Amino acid sequence: MIEVIDLYKNFGSTSVLKSVSLKVRQGEVCAIIGPSGSGKTTLLRCLNYLEVPDAGRIRVGDFTSDVNHLSGNSHLIRQLRQRTGMVFQQFNLFPHRTAVENVMEGLLTVKKTPRQKAQSQGMFWLTKMGLEDKAAAYPGQLSGGQKQRVAIARAMAMEPAVLLLDEPTSALDPELVGEVLLALKKLAQEGVTMVVVTHEMGFAREVANKVVFMDEGIIVEEGPPQQVFESGNPRIKAFTAQLLR
Repeated sequence: MIEVIDLYKNFGSTSVLKSVSLKVRQGEVCAIIGPSGSGKTTLLRCLNYLEVPDAGRIRVGDFTSDVNHLSGNSHLIRQLRQRTGMVFQQFNLFPHRTAVENVMEGLLTVKKTPRQKAQSQGMFWLTKMGLEDKAAAYPGQLSGGQKQRVAIARAMAMEPAVLLLDEPTSALDPELVGEVLLALKKLAQEGVTMVVVTHEMGFAREVANKVVFMDEGIIVEEGPPQQVFESGNPRIKAFTAQLLR
């Protein structure tokens, strides 16, 4: 479903991604872990061109392009983004729109879906997220966990090939983390392909099929959760030990 080949990204003189290559199969949940500044979020944002890579090749679903062909080509970038749903740390909901209107917005403006059908799809995804009773609520009336579930519903309503999530629980109070992880677990059980940048090691162990450990702009190790977490690599051991403090 996703293939990244020799991806490079620099910010000025700082090399953030260094020849990163990655494959994610259809229906797989890939958790990207690693210390701050390791390039995790940059890699995720490059997958839908929110960050512009300097070199490499990206395939998402049936879309493939060398990044040099993507640069400045709004038509190709739109094609790529239509195959990816993005969920951000800070929800990024429209404060003046209700929960269902937030979910409907992309359907109406991007896909030109008729309003009645868009509303039906919006309610379908809110119900899947356990939020059917919050459809008329505005973001200011929702908890952080509810806002993030609306954001997930909004992304899924666009029927993306893959769901990209950047630290989806990092902005939440600890007691609200579980409801978001449970919603993602249900999507994983339904075969939704996901790439999740996360510090939730429990989620990575229990839900992910593949764990990718990044450090200093490279993939240090990847594989099934047990393989990565029990690796003897000193970088991984130091990272996990720090989380347990």
